[in-house]
Amino acid sequence: DARLLSEPGGKAFTVAMADEVLRVRGPGRAAGRFRAVLEEFSSCRGFSVFQRALLRLAGAASRFLPGVVMPQVAARIRGESKGVILPAERAPFHRFLRSRAAGGTQVNVNLLGEAVLGEEEAKHRLDATAALLADPEVGYVSVKLSSVCSQIYLNAYQATLETLCERLRVLYRAAQEHGDAQHG
Repeated sequence: DARLLSEPGGKAFTVAMADEVLRVRGPGRAAGRFRAVLEEFSSCRGFSVFQRALLRLAGAASRFLPGVVMPQVAARIRGESKGVILPAERAPFHRFLRSRAAGGTQVNVNLLGEAVLGEEEAKHRLDATAALLADPEVGYVSVKLSSVCSQIYLNAYQATLETLCERLRVLYRAAQEHGDAQHG
């Protein structure tokens, strides 16, 4: 809700729930992530007393009935984040972009899934980000380095830098081609 999203940490909580809880397959594992996110954001002031009580109850119940609780949590997350977290399917995503463009608003797109779990997922996210950059209806894309490179090591600075430069070149080229296509 608007109150949650306006509070410090509220947007991060919403994204964490969508990114870390909804993406997990299996109600038991999703319930574990749900409880961890609740713990991490326990000091977020964007919740009413009633909402806090519901979250505590859902967290406790998810330990014993994850198959019952987690579908309800997922439905609530999807409902609450409807205007902030967009569907990834092409048609509804482009409808949203066109409606915003018609109102004079450009959208900065962030792919959810910042918690990259390995090189295969990092490369998948790199390809997905490059595809967004190639989409003529997408004006802006934000990228976290950790979302396109799963292994960032401070003690292997040069190797990490080379990998990051290689990945960023892919994105810069996709953005440059997109820009040339729009203006050419």
